Amino acid sequence: MRNNTRGLVIHVFVGLIIFLLAFLINLSKAVREIVYGNLIFRIIISLVPILLYYNFAKLLSKRQSPKLDYLSGNLIVFFGLILFLFGFLLTGRDFFSSGIGTRAFKFPSEIFLTPQIYMVKVLRLPYNAISLLIFTLLPSLIYGFSLRVSREKIRRQRSYRRNSRRRYES
Repeated sequence: MRNNTRGLVIHVFVGLIIFLLAFLINLSKAVREIVYGNLIFRIIISLVPILLYYNFAKLLSKRQSPKLDYLSGNLIVFFGLILFLFGFLLTGRDFFSSGIGTRAFKFPSEIFLTPQIYMVKVLRLPYNAISLLIFTLLPSLIYGFSLRVSREKIRRQRSYRRNSRRRYES
């Protein structure tokens, strides 16, 4: 399986985790007011998808060219844009003015981009095309960064093993 496909599967899995997290937070009004009312908790909650993307990106293959690391989330961006255009063309300018999940035509886009929309809404950023595009590109950047860190860690481990082998051979 290629990294783009793995990245897409990871994105769907992260979306399910974020949906369950939001569901659990919204079960109780007291918890909802504490979590969404406090800036510190909102920042922590918005870091959860980033940490999930970063840690699950370790499942991506490091055997591919390092030049392709930051392109591992291309399918997420592609499907996100297709679903957004579908919803935007059918709802028009009401896409961003209506609430989340209120229109049937924008529902597939919002389900697919659950982690990104959740971060935008939790941080109380403006929900528009620019913020949605930036947050849609975020998984690709996180995947690339995680792959670079993993490659560097592997390189250091190989160098350490090679140097320790040389010491014992002498």
